[in-house]
Amino acid sequence: MHKGIGVVINKDSKIGDYVTIAQGCTIGGKSGENPPQLLNNVFIGPGAKVLGNVKVGPNSIVGSNAVVVKDVPPFTIVGGIPAKKIGEINCENYEQYKDYFSNPNIKEILLNQK
Repeated sequence: MHKGIGVVINKDSKIGDYVTIAQGCTIGGKSGENPPQLLNNVFIGPGAKVLGNVKVGPNSIVGSNAVVVKDVPPFTIVGGIPAKKIGEINCENYEQYKDYFSNPNIKEILLNQK
C-alpha cells in the first residue's frame, strides 16, 4: 500500500501470499534471532511493528501502530502496545473485515476453517 513508503523489512523475514503491509511498518528483529513470519492473507496496518521471532497467523489483522512481540493466532485482530487480541474474524462478521484482505477467497477460507 502507498508504494511501500517508510517500510522496513528484515531480509530474512518470511512473508506469505496475499499479505498487505501498509506504510510506515517495520518487520524485523534482533540480530541472531529468527525474523518474523507473516503467513498467508495477513493485513499489517499503517505504522505497525512486528518484532522478533514471532508468527502472524493466516487471515489476521494487525491494527495501526500496534507492536507485535508475541505470536498472533489465525483469524485474529490485534492492536495496541504491546499488541493484544481485540477481536476475531469468523463467518458471522467477515463482511466487516473482507476489504482488509487481498485474497478474494476469504469467505471460502472461513467456511472451511472448521
